[in-house]
Amino acid sequence: MIIGIAGSDRVGKAVVGAITPIFSLNHKLSVKEMIKHVQNTTTFLYDMFSQMHSDRDYDQLLLVVACIDHNEDKSYLYSLSSSSGFKPVEINGDCKVFGAKPQEVEEYIRTNMSRGSENADPIHLFSAAIRSIDDQMVSKDTISLILFKNKTAKLIRLDEQGNVKQ
Repeated sequence: MIIGIAGSDRVGKAVVGAITPIFSLNHKLSVKEMIKHVQNTTTFLYDMFSQMHSDRDYDQLLLVVACIDHNEDKSYLYSLSSSSGFKPVEINGDCKVFGAKPQEVEEYIRTNMSRGSENADPIHLFSAAIRSIDDQMVSKDTISLILFKNKTAKLIRLDEQGNVKQ
């Protein structure tokens, strides 16, 4: 599983922190069960954070979740947005960029994928694309939770410079 967060990174990071123990190496959840758990966790944490911080405006949060169903040998991509009550929407076909400056992010990814830069692996490439956005609402550090097809998992945190944090 790979989760991308846009909007309130404090809530998004809390979601990743809450689901990491659930999606351990030995989990037996289907993709639908994983997405349902992400939805429930996100809704709960978003609502709690909004109640606790009513003086702040946290009305935008978007998660993009990529999963692999090992039984079907198929990958899935979902978006969950605060504007739709975090109802999971399966993304088919072309992937879209959401949030601040989507055209710049798409161009950054397209340019760097085509020239085979040092950001060729998706985690570093997408993290670099996020860091390239000049907007105070966009976090410069990134967290990726990856569940691999061989049922191994890895949590990768990249700091503001794109270096792996331990």
